[in-house]
Amino acid sequence: MIRRGDGGGDGVDGPLAPVSRDVQGVVAEPDGQPPLDDLPDRLLDRLPRRLAEDAEDLLDLLTGRVGNRRAFDQAIEHEWKGHGRARSPLTVALLDVDGFKQYNDHEGHLAGDECLRAVARSIGSSLRRDGDLAARYGGEEIAMILPHTRAEDAAGILRGVLRGVRALAIPHPTSKVGRGIVTVSVGVATTIPEGDAPLAPFLDRADKALYEAKSLGRDRLIESPTTL
Repeated sequence: MIRRGDGGGDGVDGPLAPVSRDVQGVVAEPDGQPPLDDLPDRLLDRLPRRLAEDAEDLLDLLTGRVGNRRAFDQAIEHEWKGHGRARSPLTVALLDVDGFKQYNDHEGHLAGDECLRAVARSIGSSLRRDGDLAARYGGEEIAMILPHTRAEDAAGILRGVLRGVRALAIPHPTSKVGRGIVTVSVGVATTIPEGDAPLAPFLDRADKALYEAKSLGRDRLIESPTTL
């Protein structure tokens, strides 16, 4: 049975960090966050250097804030093999912006792009450890790789991500969530890779958990059963 997170609360205590807004209502860079001008180098630092020669090739061009699908594919293959050898837990999360098509239809595609940039910035700012990676998986979907991370620890990080996106308070009047702001749904899976076990079923578990999060009302975290 997939574990259900409470969509009404993220389980993280403490006040929200203050945010500033630009003229379009999209959140600007919060005080105290690392500068973004060195993001390509910091992104490359999260990947094995033999996997790519140029950090720019790994950066998502739309958001400029997270890795692209190539960065994710290279990193997850590497981490899958390494965690199998080390017998260490690996966590993957898939995040989807709730009602993004409706947001685009109502606000326009330029505003949609700005929304994705703000959400990607918020998600990327939650990565504090070497090896953690966020990458645009496709469309409005972002994937996170959390190496050497147990399910309970990953849940704490991801509930913080949920709270951080809500704190952006980007207006979304056509959202079906009920908050009237942009939110995300999250599906997460954790495992210790076994021998020659294929990677695809592990990613499928995270995808199914995301589907359930959306089916249950969105704006929540759903954990796939942990296999350790």
